[in-house]
Amino acid sequence: MEIKKDYIRVTELLKPWQDWGNIPKDVLEAKAEIGTNVHDAIAMHAMGLPIPILTERESRYFDSYLKWEEYENPTYICTEQRYYDEDLMLTGQVDAIVSFPGRPEGRILDFKTSSKALPLHWPIQLGWYYMLCLKNNVHISETAMMLQLKDNGSPAKSYVYPLTHGILGVCKSLYESYIYFNPQIIANHNHESSWCC
Repeated sequence: MEIKKDYIRVTELLKPWQDWGNIPKDVLEAKAEIGTNVHDAIAMHAMGLPIPILTERESRYFDSYLKWEEYENPTYICTEQRYYDEDLMLTGQVDAIVSFPGRPEGRILDFKTSSKALPLHWPIQLGWYYMLCLKNNVHISETAMMLQLKDNGSPAKSYVYPLTHGILGVCKSLYESYIYFNPQIIANHNHESSWCC
């Protein structure tokens, strides 16, 4: 789905803080394609639809998800839903909102095919998704979950993050920093706290 013009993506806010080192661009692009295909397969599965054809490696990530799902038994409230903040002109696509047995409140669930956890980045991404949900009157748990899928097919590992005032404050600070260092966005957005001359 095409994103509204001039909107900033949540993942774009985090890019200046991500260091991919000397990983070649084609390797990063290939990994991104794997992530997209695995996300699509999980979404189709959650909706009870046939999953797309996956490569052997993608299938292992999907199997990792299935093993976690069998144990946790989540109920999907929605999947791959994009939300917008019209005031900040910010957008993010939430992988899923799920509930669990005995815990009926919806919780944000995001899938990762990263080889290692990113405990500094993931809560910020989830915090923005949380604020976008609230902005769109989607009431959810104040905790959110990252699910790290394993490329060997073993059960996915979940990381639960409380979305504290501190985390949400960092989210807002990163947004303001992004706007500050991209003055053309201030002009495009007519940002109310603009300090650009």
